[in-house]
Amino acid sequence: MKKFSKPLVESLNLAFEMLTILYSVYLIFLIFFKIIKYEKASRTYNARKIRISTRWIKITLLFGLLACLLWVIVSFNLFYKGRSVVSMFYLLWIAISIIIYWVGYKGVIELKILKQREDLRKHKSEFIQNVRILKSDATSKTKILFDKIIDAIMVEQLFLDSNLSLNTLAEKNNISAGYLSQLFGTYLKESFTDYINQLRIEAFKKMLDNKEYRQYTIEAIALESGFNSKSNFYTVFKKLTSMTPSDYKKVQNFKDS
Repeated sequence: MKKFSKPLVESLNLAFEMLTILYSVYLIFLIFFKIIKYEKASRTYNARKIRISTRWIKITLLFGLLACLLWVIVSFNLFYKGRSVVSMFYLLWIAISIIIYWVGYKGVIELKILKQREDLRKHKSEFIQNVRILKSDATSKTKILFDKIIDAIMVEQLFLDSNLSLNTLAEKNNISAGYLSQLFGTYLKESFTDYINQLRIEAFKKMLDNKEYRQYTIEAIALESGFNSKSNFYTVFKKLTSMTPSDYKKVQNFKDS
């Protein structure tokens, strides 16, 4: 059989390598757009449906793209310039190993949180419905409209929706976001964000005050209270209570001991 020349073999190897990289990049973007589609379809709050956090997946995809870039550099130096890049291959393998470990670790953690949230959602309604309603006693002509909005927030449990914003609430009531913000400032002397965060913190505390709920992680309870991330929840909780959620949990455990 006629032997292939070395340059031809190297060119074919490089071509297959590039095709493999391009296919990997294609899969990364395909998954990314699937996530975007999922997020758009999940914007409407549904008490029976739990939205899965996708931020960590998008971060993982970003690191996947960086790994592909490193892969291109390694392949270019190996096949085109003929350089020894064994050390760079080690970096590539280490990067891929880290990504695989991260996906496995976060997958287990997110699955645990998801199961806890499903269990919480089955039993938390009796606590949430008793959350204090911060209504104004103002008597202006806009009080009816404002109280209607407050009632909707509580009755429909809108504050548990992590996607709830001033704009979405204003659009829901056919008024401008600026006017709605003015109503909160006039009647409650606080911003929409502060008001919603108070309700969410109260919901969290009511669940955690019950010792039956302390088997769940703080993050699972926080997400079920309407917060969209652990970091945001910790910041708000510390601001409103002057203590960390972990310290609060320890105090409640101490009271029951």
